Amino acid sequence: MAIPRPVPLYPIYKDLKAVRIDEFPDLAALLTDTNQWKFKAWRWGQEFLSYIGRNKSEHTYTRFRSETEKFLLWAFLIKDKPIDEYRKTDILEYADFCWQPPLSWIWGASHFLPHYSVKHIRGTWSCFRIICLDTLCYTRY
Repeated sequence: MAIPRPVPLYPIYKDLKAVRIDEFPDLAALLTDTNQWKFKAWRWGQEFLSYIGRNKSEHTYTRFRSETEKFLLWAFLIKDKPIDEYRKTDILEYADFCWQPPLSWIWGASHFLPHYSVKHIRGTWSCFRIICLDTLCYTRY
C-alpha cells in the first residue's frame, strides 16, 4: 500500500487564529472525511499552538508546529486511529517512524503559498528535512 503524502496542517502563528480550513483544499480533504476524530485532534493542535504562540517565541512556535504536524499527520495518515486511544506501543511505533520516515515525507521547507483567493500548499513541503554538510547527510526532525 502506498504511503500517503503529508500536507501542512497549520500556518504561521499570525495566521493561526483566523485559519479557515476551506481556504486549504488539501487540508480540508484530510479533515472532512467521515472520521470526526481527525478534526477534533487538529483543533487540539491548533489550541496548543495558539498557547505556544502567545507565550513563547516565534522560533519556539515554529518548532512546536513542526512536531505537532508530524505527530498528527502520522496519526491521520499512517496509524489512522484516534490519539486518545493510544497506548505505549503506539507511541513507540511513532518513535520508530520518526527514526526512519518514508522518503515521500522527507525534504522541503515551505508551508502555505497564497494563490488568488485560495491558499494552496507548496508541492515541496514535507514533514522531515535532510540536512547535508559536505558528504554527511542526516534527517532533521
